[in-house]
Amino acid sequence: MNRAYRRTEQAERQRQRLEKGEFRIAVVGLEKAGKSTFVNAWLGCDLLPAKSLRCTFTTTQIFSVKEETEQRLETQPKTNGEFSRLVAELNTVANGADDTRAKNAKEDLATIQQYQTTLKEVLDEGARAKHFTNLEEIKDALRKYVADARFAHAMHEARLYTCRLAEAEGIVFYDVPGLDSGLAKHIEESRDMLHSCDAVILIQRYPDLRGAEKDLIKFAREGDRHIRLEDKMFVFFGRMDSFATREAFQRDFQHAVQAWREEANLPPSRIIGGSAGAHLVLHGMAESETLKDLGDQQKIAADLRRVTGENTAELDVLKTSLVLMRLKPPSTII
Repeated sequence: MNRAYRRTEQAERQRQRLEKGEFRIAVVGLEKAGKSTFVNAWLGCDLLPAKSLRCTFTTTQIFSVKEETEQRLETQPKTNGEFSRLVAELNTVANGADDTRAKNAKEDLATIQQYQTTLKEVLDEGARAKHFTNLEEIKDALRKYVADARFAHAMHEARLYTCRLAEAEGIVFYDVPGLDSGLAKHIEESRDMLHSCDAVILIQRYPDLRGAEKDLIKFAREGDRHIRLEDKMFVFFGRMDSFATREAFQRDFQHAVQAWREEANLPPSRIIGGSAGAHLVLHGMAESETLKDLGDQQKIAADLRRVTGENTAELDVLKTSLVLMRLKPPSTII
């Protein structure tokens, strides 16, 4: 695809989004960085699977709707051809030089072999839509299609339409599998999202930028030429509660700030430290798996006091409202 055609296509997509009042946010990062936990905190519901192990196999799009009657979960399985290409790609990665990616690919191939029957059922069932009133009603179905390897390998994408984003009207979230998964499909999905999105929130776990995170910077820069990367990118430096001391957190956080300044000219104000998981726990929204991973409210409050020096558990550890205030661009930006 030549650049002139791509720019024309991007302009047309943006015109259509402006007409619909949509503002698209790509939530990206490495595997296990905490992307789904961040989206869960924004939704105010421990909905998307967010275990410390690999748990997101399917891209999830989350749309804001105004009316409860519009709320629904749509699932779209792969075609037989797409599934065959996935298996072929996994075989290629399994025989590649990257040991970690090869190990993951071999595990995926073994899972696909073991659960051929359930995967075929998903492929055969076609697109589905389930309406709901409360997010809890579709939690099991969403996790089945997004994170349960017995079914998720056969899924193309899931679309969630919810009123939980009503305060951010027009917002569309994209929760994409980690760029470092080793699969070309996930890399291409990340590239497409970063080309066309209006804002990027990168969830960062380590103070230094890994190779795949640098690729994300490159992909975002290849997008809309009228908007600079530093004008649409935010970094959430998460898991504040996991640091042993305040000094350790500040050291790693400042290292990340410096790395982003050097790699992407990103100002320090665009890098926010916090803990999405702690937000869920402190506000009583965390489910048993999250509590098992992070600890209860008393432990989280103590962890945050140790790192921040604050004496109250009511800390704005997510700072979602701060991010929201700076995300939406003026309507004149095209």
